[in-house]
Amino acid sequence: MSTQTPGDDQNPESLYKDRWTVPHEENGPGGLPDSALPEVQPPSAGFIVQLFVVPAVIVLIIVAVYVLFGRLASGEADWRQLVTDVKSENSHVRWRSALTLAQVLQDDALRKEKGQQLASTPEVATALTDVLSDLLKKTTPNEEELQQTDYMLKAVGLVDVPESAVPVLLTATEGSRDREIRKQALNSLAVICGRAFVDRKKPINMSELTNRIIEISKESETLFRHQAAFILGT
Repeated sequence: MSTQTPGDDQNPESLYKDRWTVPHEENGPGGLPDSALPEVQPPSAGFIVQLFVVPAVIVLIIVAVYVLFGRLASGEADWRQLVTDVKSENSHVRWRSALTLAQVLQDDALRKEKGQQLASTPEVATALTDVLSDLLKKTTPNEEELQQTDYMLKAVGLVDVPESAVPVLLTATEGSRDREIRKQALNSLAVICGRAFVDRKKPINMSELTNRIIEISKESETLFRHQAAFILGT
């Protein structure tokens, strides 16, 4: 018959539990009762704003300023590069650049005083009028070339450099030209003269323009006479 000392009746599980189990009131960090810990408060709205919102706003402002100045710098570089590409010997590069430059010019005009004022930039005017001049030199243009000419006539109508735009537009009004080409050329002349008269209060005073438009005003085509009358009135 074996003898048992105190504690011999405890199995290993009870020994483990006795040794390592901490009373409930000592379960807090550092052995402190939970009742001794400070009460946890949810973060306030002001704290969240300081922690997340304010830094986010600062980052957004920095990014916006960077993008703004980046666009301004790239915008100038873009149109200058397009002006260079318009002079390319590659006809595809030349025409694609002319189309893009015309679109850039139109977008800039819509921005008004906030734009870069590309309409009055001589380099842009020369680039577009050179392309139009080359198209007008074709004696028997096909349908695609006529469409290109029509588009460039509209683009040149956005230019506010009369010494570059007016001569080439007058060439497009010659009686031997396609009717649609003549009509669009007169439209562009009317737009340019209208802006000079209304917006800048400086009518275009060019003898070659006046003489040619007077001739057109005497033609039998009613539309052309009306267009000529408008131009002469500005």
